Amino acid sequence: MNLPADAEPFAFGRDADIYAIDDDWVLRRYRNGHPVRDEADFMRHVAQHGYPVPAVRDVDGADMVIQRLDGPTLGDAAMAGELGATEIGRIHADLHHRLQAIPAPSGTPGHVVVHGDLHPLNVIATAGGPVVIDWRNAEEGTPEFDVAMTAIIFAQVALDPTYEALTDLLRDVAVFHQTGPADAPAMRAAWAQLGIPARVEPFIEDMGAAYAAADVVVSRAGAMSCAELTALGLPSILIPYPFAADDHQRANAEVLVRAGAAAMIPDRELTPKRLADAIAGLVTDAARRTQMAANARALGRPEAAARVAMECERLLGGALRAENAAPT
Repeated sequence: MNLPADAEPFAFGRDADIYAIDDDWVLRRYRNGHPVRDEADFMRHVAQHGYPVPAVRDVDGADMVIQRLDGPTLGDAAMAGELGATEIGRIHADLHHRLQAIPAPSGTPGHVVVHGDLHPLNVIATAGGPVVIDWRNAEEGTPEFDVAMTAIIFAQVALDPTYEALTDLLRDVAVFHQTGPADAPAMRAAWAQLGIPARVEPFIEDMGAAYAAADVVVSRAGAMSCAELTALGLPSILIPYPFAADDHQRANAEVLVRAGAAAMIPDRELTPKRLADAIAGLVTDAARRTQMAANARALGRPEAAARVAMECERLLGGALRAENAAPT
């Protein structure tokens, strides 16, 4: 779909930009060109059964023209003190029950429409009631799967859960803690003792799903982590590993900090209060998270592997031509 050459998005998601068309419609465009036909079909299917989703007007490749919605997400409303945890729980329970009542388009017995990413930041609190957005992960599946996915993550947190200063804050977010195999049992017990239902895994097997669900990432600052965070456009709090060769993790983190894409806490300065303040500053400030995400995305080089391969091919081709042209 064509947009004016000077069109600027007025809103950003993790994977998409939103452009205003008029007072009633917006264009949502995936930055990586991901096709939206299947997503739109699921949205239209559940809408036919009375489920609250934005109306879909047009679909073209990675572009979808959808109904413009006014209102905060449930997550932002909760952070602003407008909704409590009990009310959000009731809203989500109702949304899940209503979605589970919708048969799968294929008619497969036991299967329903699964949203795959139904959490408070994907529900808009409009004047007419909650409306569920972001159906990219929609598929057919079992109702239990969707409920389990709702519990996955708002933030990936790499910290010691014995930090009691974080307890109150972390009760309000979903925590996914990668620990390594040696520490997983102790960390599960520690989170449980604090009364925080964290998901603890020795290793995250599906990093794509974890990143897709994350709103804030707390991490070391290795090269691969920084490359992933910038390629995906995720705000982060980086704690460089202090014993990395030549302190290179600190140098990595400083690049993101200077660009406004991350916050950094040196390991020697890490305290429960310092980390709690850093997390709270992002969790409660949606505008700051959006800006940090845009800044991170500007640093990202998602095409890096393809460019390296092309350069290797170019150099290899030049070497072969030179060898063939050499006198014998």
